[in-house]
Amino acid sequence: MPGPKRKASASTSERASGSRLWRGSSDDPRVRWATQSLPGEAARELFAVRDVGAGEQQLVILARALGHAYFRDGGRRGHRLHIAFTDIEFAGFSTG
Repeated sequence: MPGPKRKASASTSERASGSRLWRGSSDDPRVRWATQSLPGEAARELFAVRDVGAGEQQLVILARALGHAYFRDGGRRGHRLHIAFTDIEFAGFSTG
């Protein structure tokens, strides 16, 4: 029997401290609070890998989605920016 239908959207709140600065970066490593809606594609990927127990892959998908939405402003800036999430202190997720 198939599982419950999930709405393909998600939002996340996270507090991350520490980051690795890459050449050309204007941002300093600091604690960031971000509340961000993720695109439906990212939410679908997160649910799919969660359902098969792929924990590390979830982090990769989340970092890519948050990087695109938050640091790259949905593709409007920071095209060559490399994002590394380190020292995550808190992450909360909601759907719907």
